[in-house]
Amino acid sequence: MRVENFQSWHSGDLARVTFRLVWEDSDEPPFDAYLEAFGEAGADLGVSPDALAVFALPPALRFGERRLALPGRLDSRLAENLSAVQALFRSWRGYRPLRIDIEVSTTTRQTAARAKTAAFLSGGVDACHLLWANRRDFGRTHPRSIGECIHVAGLSYEGDLESPAAASLHRRSLRAVSAITAAAGASLTIVRTNLKSLAQRYTGYGLDYESAFFAAICHSLARRIGRAQLAATYGIQELHPYGTHPLLTPLYSSAAVDIELAGAHRNRQQKLEELSRWPAALENLQVCFEGPTPGEILNCGSCEKCLRTMVGLMLAGRLTDVPAFPRRDVTAADIAACNLGYGQATFRNFWPQFVEPLARAGRTDLSRAVSEKLDKIKHAERWRNDAGLKGRLRRADRALLGGRLTAWSRRLRGLERKAAP
Repeated sequence: MRVENFQSWHSGDLARVTFRLVWEDSDEPPFDAYLEAFGEAGADLGVSPDALAVFALPPALRFGERRLALPGRLDSRLAENLSAVQALFRSWRGYRPLRIDIEVSTTTRQTAARAKTAAFLSGGVDACHLLWANRRDFGRTHPRSIGECIHVAGLSYEGDLESPAAASLHRRSLRAVSAITAAAGASLTIVRTNLKSLAQRYTGYGLDYESAFFAAICHSLARRIGRAQLAATYGIQELHPYGTHPLLTPLYSSAAVDIELAGAHRNRQQKLEELSRWPAALENLQVCFEGPTPGEILNCGSCEKCLRTMVGLMLAGRLTDVPAFPRRDVTAADIAACNLGYGQATFRNFWPQFVEPLARAGRTDLSRAVSEKLDKIKHAERWRNDAGLKGRLRRADRALLGGRLTAWSRRLRGLERKAAP
């Protein structure tokens, strides 16, 4: 893979950099990437070889590129770290070739890093807890105190970024993070990029790319910040190979910018219970990716992320105090009808922790509804993975009969349902 056609320009309070990723060992078309920063941060935006290497490595690994050719000089610490990133992904995903050669003019040592600490702020539970914990642990003048929050516009939306739903989500998210940042006494930087579409197209954003995505933005703002914190998606007890993992995230650090993962020692429910002590977060918590919402309320109150957060707030005894949600209760019917968010794995990873606490709290209706939903997911996954005796029979049917036995069984079950009174 080659990174080429790098350009940058400034216009008013907007700064923009663009570059092209060109595949060499894959038939994929070139990808034209851009990164924009608004306001004061725009003066410090510049995509260095460090940022380009972090941007490009995960998709290059995923599609078996044999080299990554970059213009300029790569930080020596980052070069060593990216070798470890490759080894980690090979152990997780079995990627080949065994090693991608990262080709640059030379490596360089940094003599000093800027002391400013930044954090990414989406408006959700993990990011808000990171900011709250930082304010709890460090005085405003401490070098580890977060002085700047970075919000990536449009990051949460999965569909057409030009749609009314996307526009609604952008307005709601910006309103939420502006209020939270102001309450924390930090400055706010707005960034916009199409790099998530690269992740969705080639690697899987959450599974492989999330830390790389945020780290590359940090390296693009290295003139401005020396340390950046990213909120952990999962607690230590829930860990699995993922894009925000305590082994992976720090490996995107250079001598100029340290990338840190924060909050992995807490699960989501523990974070919610601690975050409930911060009124500004409760008033402006924005976890929902749906839209438009009635009256531009921050959260729809019906999707998986909303229900997950509402159940957590209920268990913390604070749901009735949160104006960011349109309802003050959750029903078993809500859980039965909700979508699975990002997929079955998301529900399976986050919801089991609710079963026993809900039962202890006297909400056996919700505990039972969550258990039933988890059982359906388990059954669907066993079917998809051809587990058990029935799975072995289906594999044999496909191999020997071309799937005709399975098709006949489905037709028979359909006739039986029609004949039932």
